[in-house]
Amino acid sequence: MKRNLLISLFILTAGCSSPAPVEKSAPAPEPVKTDLYPGKAVCFLLIDAQTGQIQKSINEENCNVQLPACSTFKVPLAVMGFDSGLLKNENTKFKWNKQKHSIPAWNQDQTAASWMKNSTVWYSQVLTGKMGFQKLQNYLRKFDYGNQDLSGGIKTAWLTPAAFVKEEKGFSLKISAFQQTDFLKKLLYDKLPATKKSQDLTKKIIFLETTPAGNKFSGKTGSGYTDTTLKRRIGWFVGTLTTKDREYVFATNFTDTVDVENGEYGSRYAKELAIEQLKAENLW
Repeated sequence: MKRNLLISLFILTAGCSSPAPVEKSAPAPEPVKTDLYPGKAVCFLLIDAQTGQIQKSINEENCNVQLPACSTFKVPLAVMGFDSGLLKNENTKFKWNKQKHSIPAWNQDQTAASWMKNSTVWYSQVLTGKMGFQKLQNYLRKFDYGNQDLSGGIKTAWLTPAAFVKEEKGFSLKISAFQQTDFLKKLLYDKLPATKKSQDLTKKIIFLETTPAGNKFSGKTGSGYTDTTLKRRIGWFVGTLTTKDREYVFATNFTDTVDVENGEYGSRYAKELAIEQLKAENLW
């Protein structure tokens, strides 16, 4: 399958004190909508991690389109944090600065484990601030993560406008569903250019549950918007699933193609969609 690295539908001009030396590719087509999911452009990929074969897909053309990474970026960021020593283990704590956030779970000190569980944006921003532009850029290159573009700022590049994001930067760090699954395969088999310990700790904090069928289920959600009015959502859910004899990586995303008033975060729908597809494959 031809997997072109595409710049997706969202372009936002934003400055950064150190411009990211990333070569821009041609603009990508917009994701396509289908009758199966009215009002949404959906992608779903389920890949056998051992063979690399696609087990199931929905709208593969959409799965090649890069979208803002949103909170799925916490997965590679965790590897970076553990590998660099900024995070010692899952109990590494950053103190809350007492700034109130709209999500109550964020209004307290966070450990690396609770950061991932609560998807705490400020913890990510403390970590990227400690890491600095050059180290973060180097990791993105080594990991071959998405378009590697930090021009939206080291504390906002992976984000979009949202109720919990006041900054106007962002939209620059993008990744496709195929690139998400490629990254997850490397993480699953400790193939990233980072210590095994850093990859093991990351896999520990993204573990979610054991499914009714006894399979190990791990993943990370991500939410954002394609517009500043917050009426068109981005939803991500990416992860791994391990059975007794097989290992899978998956990625799903969607963007709204019509305005949604007061809709729940896109990540929730994306996670539900992924689980629905896993159930259809008798993997849940």
